[in-house]
Amino acid sequence: MLDPVYSAEAMLCAALLEAPQMYEEVRWLDKDKFWNGDNRTVYVAITWVLEHHPDVDVNEVPGRVRQLLTEYKQMSALARLIDISGAYPGVPSLAVTYAHSIHEAHQHEVIKNACISMSQIAGSENSIEWKTAQIDTMWTKILTEATARAGWQPIDGLHTVNEFMDLSDQSYDWVIPGMLERQERFMLIAPEKAGKTVLTRQVALTLASGRHPFNIATEVPVMRTLLVDLENPAGAARRDFRRQVVAMEDVWSTDNQNAYMLHRPAGIHLGDPQDRAMLRQVVDRLDIDLLCISPIYKAYDGLDQSWEEQAFGVQKPLDRLRQDFNLAIWMEHHAPWGERGQRVIRPIGSTRWGRWLDYQCALVPEQDNPPFPSMEWRAIRRDERKMAPRRLVRSSVGASWIPEWSDEGGFGMAMDQAIH
Repeated sequence: MLDPVYSAEAMLCAALLEAPQMYEEVRWLDKDKFWNGDNRTVYVAITWVLEHHPDVDVNEVPGRVRQLLTEYKQMSALARLIDISGAYPGVPSLAVTYAHSIHEAHQHEVIKNACISMSQIAGSENSIEWKTAQIDTMWTKILTEATARAGWQPIDGLHTVNEFMDLSDQSYDWVIPGMLERQERFMLIAPEKAGKTVLTRQVALTLASGRHPFNIATEVPVMRTLLVDLENPAGAARRDFRRQVVAMEDVWSTDNQNAYMLHRPAGIHLGDPQDRAMLRQVVDRLDIDLLCISPIYKAYDGLDQSWEEQAFGVQKPLDRLRQDFNLAIWMEHHAPWGERGQRVIRPIGSTRWGRWLDYQCALVPEQDNPPFPSMEWRAIRRDERKMAPRRLVRSSVGASWIPEWSDEGGFGMAMDQAIH
């Protein structure tokens, strides 16, 4: 390899710093095609600045890149940025040529690494059938990557119908068994002081402990959960968490590393690129299975927009998260006041919520004033086979909310109906 300061990687970075508009011509280049780590980090910083600040002045780009690398303590990459800036002027007109050179150099590395891996497979003590199968699979994959045209990428999600049906032999990929699958969207709707957040915490804590939220004695696969608390003061939230984990007794372990909380009582704004990037970074870093947002209306600051625009502003970023990270989403929302001072059990705002959700549950108090000892569970589900208790009853032992079922078979029958 050439000295990375004078390589195509470094010169592409120099060209983009001098002429940011050329990024549109090389946007197809994947950062993973870079050989040198410092050059890759500089390239990532440049592209982040250009994507999150599309109207930035040309003269401000180097300073913003430098600030970003400093903020994330990427000192080695910062030194490379200085080298690149002082080496010699980049040639913006050659940006596409640099990008093609990086792509081709990566293809050469792919072939070399594949040959090493196949030699190791051939020299192993496994059967000839296993060796040939492994080499054939690897070569098919490598050949596709090594001969791919620069600038061309497969289109995610595009399959023939037969390919799509054959992608997995699993009928369900549960996050909450019997109720919520990966990439599905759930919304819990209730009046204030009804216990929505208590139930959300129960779901997050039990799943992180490998127990079913609606039958704490039932073991389920452990899920990594993230509760984004956008409302409760820190002290109140801590006391509520402590009370619930104490009630869970031996189900909760003090060394549990699967349940996380992002505490932002002032709210976040998913219309803001920085808040979107922050939430995405947290989900990616923690490898989250279930994202809980409490309450959802504090995830968007759009008082100057219609209810429809606000709903869309929340839904689009969340759709990207569930698609990119294969997670499920659990949200809380308040029920609005209707005519004559009566509660309307639907989400505040746009009817777009109802059209977007996979599972919508309204908790309807069975008493006049909080705290409500019991709540009716009214469900609207895309798949009517998924479980829906008749009501929830408060408890001080084990789970905070205990479901009651319409069928005599209870939880077991509800689970059986959902998975068959």
